[in-house]
Order: sequence, then structure tokens, then C-alpha cells
Amino acid sequence: MWRTLRLLLQERFRDYFTENLTHNLGDSIQMKKLIRIIEIVCTLVLLLSVFAGVVFAQKSIDEGSSNNGYAPTYIGTARITANLNLYSSGYAICSSSVSLYPGYDANLTMRLQRKTSYGSWITVTSWSGSGSGSSGVSLSKIYSSLSSGTTYRVYSVAYVYQNGSYIEAVSVASQESTY
Repeated sequence: MWRTLRLLLQERFRDYFTENLTHNLGDSIQMKKLIRIIEIVCTLVLLLSVFAGVVFAQKSIDEGSSNNGYAPTYIGTARITANLNLYSSGYAICSSSVSLYPGYDANLTMRLQRKTSYGSWITVTSWSGSGSGSSGVSLSKIYSSLSSGTTYRVYSVAYVYQNGSYIEAVSVASQESTY
């Protein structure tokens, strides 16, 4: 497709410049240079427009992972959530749920994680549950040993199955909260 488009553009520009501008430029070498420059510019414009579309699409997907208005489509998963509430008395309520379409089962693992000084996440503790259908799996747990000045999040992964066969893994992270 790109080759055909490039050849078409080359042919059109050659015809136009040969008929209309040859008498102004005088020299066929200058004409060839001009045509080559225009071909390069047109090719670059086409490539940039294609890559801009790819970057835009990837940005939308990335933003969707933090729930900025983009809802990813899954096969057996209707919805997955993760929430974290920290309290001044030193405990956290961690909750996560996954809702499924009929005929699907899931194993949900909910992790309370803390952020390291390097920006990575370490699991402090985790809980698991399983369920099926629209009721899916719902977990709500209390953790009571928070460290002051530490940033936490809940990170959950659901492994979805149909008739015992693995279908997909879906994950979600809660907002980050500092105690």
C-alpha cells in the first residue's frame, strides 16, 4: 500500500513539475533534486501521521489502565475493582472485587503493597478468593500494621477460567495513599 501510494505521488509530482515548472528551473538536475525533496517530505508526512495514530492509541490504552475514562474489553470479566482506605489509627481496609459473565470462574488475589524508595512495589500481604458468574469474587480485609510515611496501594489480579480452561488474567491497582 505504501509503495503504491509513494509511486502514485512520484508520478503526479513529476508530471506537474515537468509540465509547469521546467521552463522556470531550466536545469533538469535542479528539477530532479526538487522532486526528490518533495518525495521525501511527503513520505515523512505520511509516516508521521501513521506513527502519531499509533502513539495516540497506545496513550489511550495506557490511560485506561488508571481508569481515566477508558474501559478495556475482556472476554469473561465484566468488571474488576481495587480500593484502599487508610486510617489514622494505623490500619487499612483493602477491598477488591471481580464480576464475571455467566459461565466463567475466577481466582482473585488481592495484594497490599508498599512503595520502595526506588519507586517499585513490594507486597506486604495478600489474600485470595474464588467465585463465578455475576457475583464473582469479593474480598475485603483489614491490615493493622501500617508504617508511618509509607505509600501503599492495593493491586489485584484475577485469573479467569471457562470450563476449567484459562481464558485471561486481568489486573487493577487502587489509588496510592500515604500513611
